[in-house]
Amino acid sequence: MDRYGVDHHPDRTFPNGTLCRAGGGCRRSRRVKTTDANAVLAYRPLHAADAAAAHRLTQSIHWSHRLIDWQALLRNGTGVAALAGDEIVGVAMYWLHDDTHASLGMVITAPDYQGQGIDREMVERVMPALAGRSVLVNAFADSRSMYEDLGFVLVGRVERHQGAVFEAQPIALAPGQRVRPMSVGEGPALAALCARAAGISRGHALENLRPARDCVVLERDGVAQGFALCRRVGGAHVIGPVVAPDIDSAKLLINHWMATHLDVYLRIDVVGCPPLDTWINARGLLPAITFLSMVRGEAPQGDATMRLFTLVNLALG
Repeated sequence: MDRYGVDHHPDRTFPNGTLCRAGGGCRRSRRVKTTDANAVLAYRPLHAADAAAAHRLTQSIHWSHRLIDWQALLRNGTGVAALAGDEIVGVAMYWLHDDTHASLGMVITAPDYQGQGIDREMVERVMPALAGRSVLVNAFADSRSMYEDLGFVLVGRVERHQGAVFEAQPIALAPGQRVRPMSVGEGPALAALCARAAGISRGHALENLRPARDCVVLERDGVAQGFALCRRVGGAHVIGPVVAPDIDSAKLLINHWMATHLDVYLRIDVVGCPPLDTWINARGLLPAITFLSMVRGEAPQGDATMRLFTLVNLALG
């Protein structure tokens, strides 16, 4: 564990057979129980009151989510819980973005119950609630075959970068440009920019912001051209979403948060943009893991004049 309180161990397998990756996330190795999932488990809807139990579940697989992070996830999403007795040993969540799109995420099984098909069972149980919608998921590579069996197809990749920046490197603004704090009441306008970029309405991702602290806006000649959030999630400050018309504008926004968070542990999930990956690596945030962006149904199409460069989180997209 480093001075930021973040464990940078290499990939390693714990005595119970759980494989934990350096980039975050755990999967059970082949040494697993052979009991059929449905023979010992009950399934029920996931509730807001399950936040503490879900938090303990992520602790069991060495994810850094805090209780407050789970409360935020459950505020706008729901899903299914797998129970062994009264204990929650698995969850799968989903979020409805609009009438035609949804996201699937936080598909987690406790270490002692991995390798039994519980992940798949939970996903199959939530899919009927998403009927008629295109469903997006950002998955670990070793889950690809499961999602393909369920009708998902690969549409892209998300590259996670993490680390700290120790020196500010100013980037010159174009004439008429400025980076300013988000104004009170500006959330709906920024949510509209995000919807243009992603092809999905994700207004709930901008809820509960502290405008002067959480979000900055790139403005040119008085018109908002893009924005970027930076918030504490788990053991890191996450820069995302970053919405901008082009990569240079995205760099301006990301660079603002880097300069105001020197010597702070940062994480950025970049959506299919190798030139931005290269620039972020050069700034000191190193590649950690690649996630697969998959969709069941029609992939959303954003506006060609606006782009989603980084995610608010992997689950919400």
